[in-house]
Amino acid sequence: DWCKISFSTYSSNPMSNASHIYMLDGNNEYKEVTEIVIPETITEIGNYQFCGFNNVTIITISNSVTSIGRSAFKNCDNLTSIEILNSVTSIGDGAFSGCSSLTSIEIPNSVTSIGDYAFYKCSSLTSITLPFVGNGSDQTHLGYIFGASSYSDNRSYVPTNLKEVIITGGTSIGDDAFYGCSSLTSIEIPISVTSIGCHAF
Repeated sequence: DWCKISFSTYSSNPMSNASHIYMLDGNNEYKEVTEIVIPETITEIGNYQFCGFNNVTIITISNSVTSIGRSAFKNCDNLTSIEILNSVTSIGDGAFSGCSSLTSIEIPNSVTSIGDYAFYKCSSLTSITLPFVGNGSDQTHLGYIFGASSYSDNRSYVPTNLKEVIITGGTSIGDDAFYGCSSLTSIEIPISVTSIGCHAF
């Protein structure tokens, strides 16, 4: 039912101020929600849908979901695990911004676009799996999904805890893709890649 509510702004979602949600359990007692499963009746997660759900730790997205909206999970501070299935094709701007407890995330090859600052301030990320570097079209630097407007800002926006990047698709690594990403220790590039741009590393 919550997924069917349309929030037009961050502040229109009451959780942006409340940060905790409770439900009646089988014993007719209120219990705080820490795990969310998006059911198969939902095809898209709307803008600001779960922003501010501070105490949610696990989110499971069903394979009926094709898109994740702008700031959908913004400031879910305690989110440690989220599974994105290969039904998802787009991830909106700031979708996971401020998810400071996420340590790793896998974006499936079905995703063709990732919005600006989708993972902004995901400071605990140590590993990320991506189908491409950048946004899937005109931006080809790693820092784009972390809020960097150009490759020269990679150093300031890519989390310093991020050590491993696994690329699973695409045919090229663009110019300056990993420029200034001095904290990375491992980058895996798939066999499908046939060209690597200038100053990529």
